[in-house]
Amino acid sequence: MLAPGGQLLFSMPVGAERVEFNAHQIMAPGALLDMFGALELTEFSGVDDRGRFARNREPTELDAADYACGMFRFSRPH
Repeated sequence: MLAPGGQLLFSMPVGAERVEFNAHQIMAPGALLDMFGALELTEFSGVDDRGRFARNREPTELDAADYACGMFRFSRPH
């Protein structure tokens, strides 16, 4: 549960969707946005396949990544 106005920080491997080694699920950033549809995306940052971290990326920037790290900041509307 998340209180109105509360924030949720969530990080996960993102890129082309697949299961890696029967254990690690890689999801497209858009699929994660759909999963948290009741929340507002406040910020998306990430580390791309070359190890470059950038704040305030567009989630679609990492759609085709092999094994990137997506960092989401969601908030629940008041």
